[in-house]
Amino acid sequence: LFFLYQLGFASAAVTISSGAVTGRIAPHPYVLFAMIFTGVIYPLVAFTVWHPEGLLYGRFTDFAGGVVVHGAGAAAGLAGAILIGPRIGYNGYDPLDLGPERLFRIASSHAPHNKPLAALGVFLLWLGWFGFNGGTLLAGGAAPSATGEAATLSLGALMDGFGLIAVNTALAPCAAVMTTYLLQTFRQRDLDIFDLLNSVIAGLVAVTAGADVLSPFGAMAAGAGGAIIYLAARALMIRASVDDPVGAVAAHGFTGVFGAACVAVTAGDQWAMAAARQAGYGMAILGAVFFASLIAFKLADVMAKIFALFLGEISLRTAFRKSVLRAPLESEIQGLDEEIHGQDAYNFQTMR
Repeated sequence: LFFLYQLGFASAAVTISSGAVTGRIAPHPYVLFAMIFTGVIYPLVAFTVWHPEGLLYGRFTDFAGGVVVHGAGAAAGLAGAILIGPRIGYNGYDPLDLGPERLFRIASSHAPHNKPLAALGVFLLWLGWFGFNGGTLLAGGAAPSATGEAATLSLGALMDGFGLIAVNTALAPCAAVMTTYLLQTFRQRDLDIFDLLNSVIAGLVAVTAGADVLSPFGAMAAGAGGAIIYLAARALMIRASVDDPVGAVAAHGFTGVFGAACVAVTAGDQWAMAAARQAGYGMAILGAVFFASLIAFKLADVMAKIFALFLGEISLRTAFRKSVLRAPLESEIQGLDEEIHGQDAYNFQTMR
């Protein structure tokens, strides 16, 4: 049961990274990277924090993976986004010298194509998060071993703990989205659905590390702070021209570290020192995952080249000179659905 639960965490983490590189990464190198990440990088991070023999076990508190899962996925996505580069048209990126008019049309196509479907996805994530956080209470798969009255008391304590986690998981994203709503109302008037939806995610990530110990008011504070951290990080990513199409790094990475620091409120008078320690360990973990992911992407590039050589898709000379991490630029313009699958993702043809 524990293995199955961690398998779900590993798949969640690598899925986060996919959002930051979507739209331009080649499929085979990404599959290879995912194998390396889920088979090596994530297990090492989880062992370090959650296993009794891990280096940070008992030193760094992360109840359900605000840093171990979400932060690690975001750090991997950031490494990939920097390594692969932005989509054509993002902040004026024009490697093919397409000209301003065509570049503008391509950049306009980067806007989310289906916001209602995106909203449905966020609500499904929110629903799943109750299992994500609440299920961690039984992550070891152990049932109470006591019998009789002791077993009843143990089960009661278990349900109280689960209840607190569930309430916090409900309140934090509410506080986050309301914070973004108020900021947008007073600053720009227009309510940006992209940031509102990602604020829900940011609030959920911010409460994940301390869902079992924060009070409901503490959870709301963490969610509100997570929304502010997300908005600031998103603006920083855009300013740095790091293309993250779904805002995965801002919503999962920076907020994960912030949420870990929020756990320090349980440390009493020593909260400032505990918060600094939590944030420091969190940043150290993300830094390690970032550099490990850079290596993993490079290994995936080499492995993909070897496969391409055997298939006769590239020459030996090309393999030495060119990375295959990124899909061909012409294919990116045409659409990777046609390039990879030989099919259109959306068929708008109608019968007449």
